[in-house]
Parts: sequence; structure tokens; C-alpha cells
Amino acid sequence: MKKLMLVIVVTLFAVSAFAAGTKIAVVDFQQAFSSYGKTQNSFDALQMEKSSRQEKLSKIESELKERKDALESKKKDKSLSGDELKKEENKLKVDIMSLQRKLASFNQELQDMEKQYMDDIKSDIDKIISKIAKKKGYDYILEKNVVFFGADDITEEVIKELNKK
Repeated sequence: MKKLMLVIVVTLFAVSAFAAGTKIAVVDFQQAFSSYGKTQNSFDALQMEKSSRQEKLSKIESELKERKDALESKKKDKSLSGDELKKEENKLKVDIMSLQRKLASFNQELQDMEKQYMDDIKSDIDKIISKIAKKKGYDYILEKNVVFFGADDITEEVIKELNKK
């Protein structure tokens, strides 16, 4: 029991000695991210790009549906020969697969754009945090949700600096 108490006292002493010479700040990264003007601008740009591409793909999809319906109609009234019907069906299948590839490519491009935007925003936030840390002499900057007390909250300062740009 005495050993346990000694270990606890020594640990507390070491931690407080370490903390006495260390300057720590915290940042609410999520708040900084969502309050940064570039975040909303990036989201808006993604939405515009998505809408534009979706409109184009919907138009192609409608055209393919019309072709399929016309082909079904020709199949029922037997206005095409067997060979002509097969050619039309194969061409329609090829065009449907092409649309599916375009859709997959579109989704991948959007994911890449979103990742690039997010990486740029994160980089901007990291640079501002480093700048503030150097300017104010902080040894450590931690995520706000991992520190209960004993650190300066620089979130508002980070947001203010971010939105100066």
C-alpha cells in the first residue's frame, strides 16, 4: 500500500513538474473547420459540379430509356428483323455500360475533388495553428476534446486568422 502511494505521489510530482515548464493550447478542429469560409466555398463548388454532371448524366439516361422503350416497341410489333433487333440491343447494352462507366468515373472524380479540398483546408488550418503556436510560444497544441483543463483555447484565434485570407 505504501509503495502504491509513493508511486502515485512521484507520478503526480513528475507530471506537474513537466507541465510547469510546458505551454499547452487546445483547438477545436471541427469548429475551426466548419467556421472557415473556404469550407463552405468548397462545399458549394462540389455541389455545383455534382449538379452539372448529374444533369448531363440524367439527360443521357433519359435518351437511353427512350431508346430502350422504342426498341421494346419495335420488338412487339416486329418491325425489325432478328439481326437488326440484336444489333440495336447490343448497341443499347454498350451505351448503357458506357453510362455506367461515366457514372463510376464521375463519382471517383468527385471523391478526388472532395479529398483535395479537404486536404487544402486541413493544410490551411495546420499552418495557422503552427503560426500561432510559434508566435505565442506553445510547446503543444492538442485537440480540445482530449484536454479537460489546464490549456489555453486558441480556437477563436485560429478561426479569425483563417478567415482573414
